[in-house]
Amino acid sequence: VSAHGYVNQIGIDGQWYAGNKPGEDLQEFSPIRAVSDGGPLQLEGAAATDFVCGKNASKAQLSAPARAGSLIAFNWVGMDGTSAWIHRVGPLVTYMTPCGAASCEEYEPTVDTKWFKVAELGQLPNDTTRWYQGEISSTATYNLRLPEDLAQGGYLIRHELISLQNAISPNGIEFYPMCAQLLVNSKGTGEANATVTFPAAYNASIGDLIFDAYTPPVPSYFFPGGPLSNIITSGQVMGPAAPPPPAFSSSSQNSSSTSSSSSSIAPPGQNHLPQASGYSSGDATTTQRPLCMIKSDSAYELRVRHLAMRSTLCKLR
Repeated sequence: VSAHGYVNQIGIDGQWYAGNKPGEDLQEFSPIRAVSDGGPLQLEGAAATDFVCGKNASKAQLSAPARAGSLIAFNWVGMDGTSAWIHRVGPLVTYMTPCGAASCEEYEPTVDTKWFKVAELGQLPNDTTRWYQGEISSTATYNLRLPEDLAQGGYLIRHELISLQNAISPNGIEFYPMCAQLLVNSKGTGEANATVTFPAAYNASIGDLIFDAYTPPVPSYFFPGGPLSNIITSGQVMGPAAPPPPAFSSSSQNSSSTSSSSSSIAPPGQNHLPQASGYSSGDATTTQRPLCMIKSDSAYELRVRHLAMRSTLCKLR
């Protein structure tokens, strides 16, 4: 199967931002960097630059406003944009890198860009045969708190699923990286003490990537891609599925959404996080309020999207 899936939305403190379907013309004004293909990357055959943010990743049009400690949700779906993610075996890993003096809309990471790991999540506690990626295939979202000690500024957040169903050989490992652009408001002053580059971080840990997830007894998984940084999430949790993404339309057609629930919490040592407010099933105040997205340039254009399928533009003064 050449087309597997992608992140069609991210949520920040309860506000959802739709992304673009891989390989299609850009339709959404989004902080999610678009990719040309939702299929897996493999260590042999994929371009090195594709491991940075996904295959032929392009810069997004805006940076979503966030704060240190914001709850970020990633909603993985199948390639049709509505079906569930299909894989169940393998870890979730998340990295960040500052965009520096440039706005994230202009910043282009390379294979030499230094990323710090803020979160990793693998097998469920007390059962090495089950993985949190399996919760995603049951329509859950992955949620994490941005580190509290992040310095203020623009960041790329690189979130990735690694699928291990064929990982008994190096080229059977499947990588699904994606990136989103954030503009973080913070009083923090943290500086990362451990960084990696891609794909070098994986090329250096091929022995750790090879993994037999099916022959008992299945061992505990050792996370590749470098150690956790000193700047890490304060909590991570599997949450309900995202509401259906809003459509840009001049019609006043109403949309309703229901959310499935999940209560799988990260195990001890990986930071318990209570279910986030605003993510409860059927919370109309979250799914119907305006959705604001801010560019990180001086104009600060604000695009407001109503989940009642209306859209407008306004200025933030």
